Amino acid sequence: MAWCKGSTRHFDCLSDGSNPSVTASENFPLKICRKVFQFEKGCGKMSTVRYGSKGEDVRRLQTILGIDADGIFGKQTRKAVKEFQKRYGLFVDGIVGEKTWQKLLEIEDADAVNPDKITYEPVDWVQPVDYKQYDKRWSAIPYTSTGNRNQTIGSSGCGPTAMADVLATLVSPQITPVSIARYFVQCGFRTSNQGTSWAAFPWAAKKYGLAFEQTTSIETAKKYLRNGGYVVCSMKEGYWTSGGHYICAWKYDDVYMYANDPASVKRTKQNLKDFDAQCKRYFCFIRRGD
Repeated sequence: MAWCKGSTRHFDCLSDGSNPSVTASENFPLKICRKVFQFEKGCGKMSTVRYGSKGEDVRRLQTILGIDADGIFGKQTRKAVKEFQKRYGLFVDGIVGEKTWQKLLEIEDADAVNPDKITYEPVDWVQPVDYKQYDKRWSAIPYTSTGNRNQTIGSSGCGPTAMADVLATLVSPQITPVSIARYFVQCGFRTSNQGTSWAAFPWAAKKYGLAFEQTTSIETAKKYLRNGGYVVCSMKEGYWTSGGHYICAWKYDDVYMYANDPASVKRTKQNLKDFDAQCKRYFCFIRRGD
């Protein structure tokens, strides 16, 4: 069985070309088959990848897992795959076959929406709640999956803090970095040494009933922003960080992108071109229509 990249039907492209009208009850869990996966490339299949594999399928796997996407399936990737398989009740062997790809692709496209079809009227810019990870109310609270006491919200909690900015504004002002950090740890999104997995964000959107899209396009992110949404941005080395960092974008103009920085009150905006060059991935959130 292979997945159809580009089909508008439910997993209906078989590797042998047979039975093009697969039903959920015949071949796949209903929860999976209710989803419609749309990809940019043409029809094709995801290959089984394992330790030693190289190429674009490995790079895509790494991107979904939120680790360095160098296209080489090494020890770090195998460890991340095993953690993912354990988290979702899959057979833990570190090999990405059909069932693991199904779950990965479900997460990648979880509750995605087409920003061109968003029907909300444009709204005035509203800065979201601006939490800081170093706030003394929670900076010393552990944020760790390994028991490392040095891993706290203050030291590595930019992910749950940026996510809390979005949720406290769109969902409930009672949501804080503490509750989001707790969820991320419980659900396995706190990585052992790199902070927060990208998989945390589609999960949060689904849990709290928000429309969501994950993208590398700043134009897509801007569509969400001007329609009243917010965007958690995974930033690489540059203006916002010397390593990796999450911030919450909320506004743009002809020159700048504006964002809440969980680690600073001074860093608030950056030239659009530079911002896009330093952003690895945009995680876009917006309230669903009635």
